[in-house]
Amino acid sequence: MTSKRKSPEADFQKTLVDFIRKNAPKVIVFHPYNNGVNRNHQMKMKRLGVLAGIPDLVMIKPGGSVYLLELKAGKGLLRESQKEIRDHCDDNGIPWASARSYDEAMYWLKDWGLISARVAA
Repeated sequence: MTSKRKSPEADFQKTLVDFIRKNAPKVIVFHPYNNGVNRNHQMKMKRLGVLAGIPDLVMIKPGGSVYLLELKAGKGLLRESQKEIRDHCDDNGIPWASARSYDEAMYWLKDWGLISARVAA
């Protein structure tokens, strides 16, 4: 029998996506799947437009504003490709943030106007 590996980051992401979809139904939230099964699949995905370093969640507000949120559990560090995307976003006025906790994610959702302070409390 095989047991499922626990993934605090995946649990964090699922909880956050559920919260956003329930409390901000007009916001489109999705995870851009960036993992390949093997090297051939990864190369095919790259040719189709997959970009290493894209954050875990992409959120689009009505009107078209886009927000990127990278989730890190525990002591997880940004990979080099994630730092490059962060820097590109910072240099070009694209809202990007990293959150290590639910409270930190709530801070960014409120700051970006995706949820009201009342909902996040």
